[in-house]
Amino acid sequence: MNKMNSLTIVGCGIKFLSHLTIEAKAFIESADALLYLVNEPAMRQWLLTIQPSAISLDSAYTQHTLRQNIYKAITQNILNSLVKQKHICVVLEGHPTVFAQPALAAAKQAKQMGYHVTILPGISAEDYLFAELQIDPGSVGCQSYEATDLLIHRRALDGCSHVILWQVGVIGLLEHQPFHKHQKGTQILVDYLSKFYSREHKVTL
Repeated sequence: MNKMNSLTIVGCGIKFLSHLTIEAKAFIESADALLYLVNEPAMRQWLLTIQPSAISLDSAYTQHTLRQNIYKAITQNILNSLVKQKHICVVLEGHPTVFAQPALAAAKQAKQMGYHVTILPGISAEDYLFAELQIDPGSVGCQSYEATDLLIHRRALDGCSHVILWQVGVIGLLEHQPFHKHQKGTQILVDYLSKFYSREHKVTL
């Protein structure tokens, strides 16, 4: 380790403040620079109260169309800040490595460059799903796939275990479209799932 700067990536959970750990809060408050990418307005306001100079990473979504380019821009913004500042903290919605590709890529690149990297976990949608549906993933196992990946690679599903499919509303979507019509992709998914389950099989969205 030959560089003094450090990168900390924090997950703030999916419930305002109550999911934020004491450890995560300490890193947020002591950071030389704070970057954030969160959906909850109250969380954004709280972060700006703690660090008035905090910078949102949302701008990448207006500067680029393809999600791949958006993610690359976010990763680069994080790395650029890391070079300039001593200790930076990036705050993300939910869990910092669950569908958080840009931050995870930044963490890996920063580590390769010799920077100290810390990732502090947060409560994800999956955690809430298990609790709300009263599911123990250890009972019969659990498969977890991104919906587009499932269809492209024709992943085989085990009908005896739990199956979690992510991002079913944006199947095949390469661009950032807030008002995307998902009916076509959903039908393709339904047709594929019908190879493994009956049409009467219970699904929770």
